[in-house]
Amino acid sequence: MSLPHRPVAGWVVQYAFLWRHEHEQRRGPAKDRPALIVASRDWGGRIFTVVCAITTLPPVSADERDASIEIDEASKARLGLRDTQQWVRLDQVNTFVWAGYDLRHIHGRVPPTCVYGSVTPSLFEAIRLQLLTRQRAGAVVFIDRDD
Repeated sequence: MSLPHRPVAGWVVQYAFLWRHEHEQRRGPAKDRPALIVASRDWGGRIFTVVCAITTLPPVSADERDASIEIDEASKARLGLRDTQQWVRLDQVNTFVWAGYDLRHIHGRVPPTCVYGSVTPSLFEAIRLQLLTRQRAGAVVFIDRDD
């Protein structure tokens, strides 16, 4: 699988996302999943990348509902995501240097790729603003995948 040279904020990629409880238990990711690139920055030739997980598990608690944005049907269809409810989770993010070891091939895509496509600008902006609000309030856990 050839990887894009640079990540683009708004892309959905197949990624081995590590949740906080997995990190605390020093486990690896339970599975590969779609993840949204929310930021990338080139610092001295290294491209630091931030991703949010996309999950089919519905938010249960009030905090989980506040930390989740549902992906609309049209976006899921355009990206080729499963036809079930899916949410971008904003309470935990993974950070890594692009391209890292955790990008995965999307099964069935030809040519092989890790990129599903981009979310709409309006969906990305809603996610970005809510993530920034949560970050300023100290309500985002950053998990460094390059540790």
